[in-house]
Amino acid sequence: MDLKPEVTRLARLFLAGDSRAYEELVRLMHAPLARYALKFTSEQEEALDIAQETLVRLYHHAERIDSPETVLAWVWKTAKNLSIDWQRRQTNRRKLLSRLQKTEKTSYEIEPTDHLNVQEIRGLMELLPEAGRDILYLAMEPDLSVTDIAEILGIPEGTVKSRLFHARKKLKDILRKHGYANEENGS
Repeated sequence: MDLKPEVTRLARLFLAGDSRAYEELVRLMHAPLARYALKFTSEQEEALDIAQETLVRLYHHAERIDSPETVLAWVWKTAKNLSIDWQRRQTNRRKLLSRLQKTEKTSYEIEPTDHLNVQEIRGLMELLPEAGRDILYLAMEPDLSVTDIAEILGIPEGTVKSRLFHARKKLKDILRKHGYANEENGS
């Protein structure tokens, strides 16, 4: 099916202020955009998120669109850029993981025990939500301060501290469930 005529028609109505036309654009474009993003991500959930974000951006940036005829190209380009950004984040994450695996010591604040294995802990960290994992991995880098992490992630320092606190708490719970509890101090 050639999407251009229908997308152009709906875009013309949407750009004129018809919110139902936007809803129709979403229904028409979400699945094709998700299929396209899936080629970059190979992860269905991420591809669906990229499609959703693309369509949200269409809504919020409608005033930037020159004409209804350019909406289809704008949407595909936006989905491509979001997909490439996702790939970059994944590549950076893999590089960081690789560096961490080469590092013997960490600055992580769980009390060591005789049976604590850093590789096993890293494996258990994969059970954390991605945002929690990322912030913990960054915090494990001895050369990075809270200010550095805030700059890397593009969030305020207070948010870094809060996310770090909650991620550490969740990790401690996971470690306890897997037999890594330190009986002396409850860590």
